[in-house]
Amino acid sequence: MAGRMQDQKKGKGGNNPQGRGGFRAGQSGNPAGRAKMPTAVREMLSAKAEEAVKVCIKHLGDADARVSLKAAEMLLDRAYGKPLPANEPISFALPEDTGDLAALVTLHASLLRATAAGEVSVTDAREMSGLFDNHRRLIEATELEDRIAKLEQTKDAKR
Repeated sequence: MAGRMQDQKKGKGGNNPQGRGGFRAGQSGNPAGRAKMPTAVREMLSAKAEEAVKVCIKHLGDADARVSLKAAEMLLDRAYGKPLPANEPISFALPEDTGDLAALVTLHASLLRATAAGEVSVTDAREMSGLFDNHRRLIEATELEDRIAKLEQTKDAKR
């Protein structure tokens, strides 16, 4: 057993089809997905759902505010789903011209510095980086359209 554990840690054998510590691109390590809840357990929980809601409602008026708040949170989360975390708007200095790839490189470097300085959270930086990447794609698509149009004009002029 200890030898197999050592082999798995080194990326040899185990359940990994490549034996290198990862799965092939597009191949799940768990193709069947999360195990389904047994029918008997699901039926038992379903039968107790109304009672569980009544317990939460009973505790809404609890003398301990923490208990009351938790009961309200549980009811609302079940009824409407858990709310997404609120993102605070952030302010970020943009260069005047963001229409070329060189400007985006500068912008990305500024974002990296702001993240390293603790001025922008890693989560916000990741989302902003995604926005920058979308902007880059738009710039590249526009430049490609321009190049194709110029090539077509040159081709038409030669005819």
